[in-house]
Amino acid sequence: MAQPTGTGVRNFIWTQLVCRFGVPLSLICDNGTAFTSRAVRTLCSENDINLSFASVRHPQSNDQAEASNKNFLNTLKKRLDKIGSSWAAELPTAIWGLNCTPTAATGQTPFSLVFGGEALIPVELDIYSPRVENASTFDPPALLDWQKQNETARRFELDLLEEDRELAAFRQAEHKRRIEKYYNKHIRRRPFRQGDLVLKLKNTAGRNMTSGKISSNWEGPFIIRNVLGPNTYKLSKHDGTLLPRTWSGNDIRKFYS
Repeated sequence: MAQPTGTGVRNFIWTQLVCRFGVPLSLICDNGTAFTSRAVRTLCSENDINLSFASVRHPQSNDQAEASNKNFLNTLKKRLDKIGSSWAAELPTAIWGLNCTPTAATGQTPFSLVFGGEALIPVELDIYSPRVENASTFDPPALLDWQKQNETARRFELDLLEEDRELAAFRQAEHKRRIEKYYNKHIRRRPFRQGDLVLKLKNTAGRNMTSGKISSNWEGPFIIRNVLGPNTYKLSKHDGTLLPRTWSGNDIRKFYS
């Protein structure tokens, strides 16, 4: 959707997620108005879907989607060159290319992890890859034998599919562990406790834009009302009014009175 709306997102969730893959246990969205709309909330409520929202200015809360979107954008930029208006037409091609490309986390293509075999891509028809050559050079009398061999090889691939998925999950977990270790080495933890006074970064979107370049980037103080998880907090004003949404510890700092 070039311009997502609440109704459009609701229809997408129903047709492309629920009707194709079943009812999910939870959905993690950003704080865009299309996702926080009544239509989306009603759909999730009616189907017992836990609708969660990422912390403000903290895309890591939905890191898998953001990482995928980054890959899609990089691929689209290469294909579109200077024609930015036709990105929707090029999106299926970009998705196809990424689904047929091995990832660093798993070492395999998403296509093979779903279907148990590699997709036949157009370039293989141009250069006659070994499997294309093997399928096009058999003798007609040996067609039945070739079909049996192909069926046996395909069943063997499907038998190993679950094992391949488990190995990919282990590789992905190890890849994530290495990245997390490297990230944590360069991060200084700033834990906050319930009741602490903090300042938060001003929200630069919508009505809360700063008044000028020389104005402060921080506002407050606010009170840590709840510690929801690692580096995730719920803030309130001094009169007890809760601030909407959750806030990342990266966007708040301690206030010293």
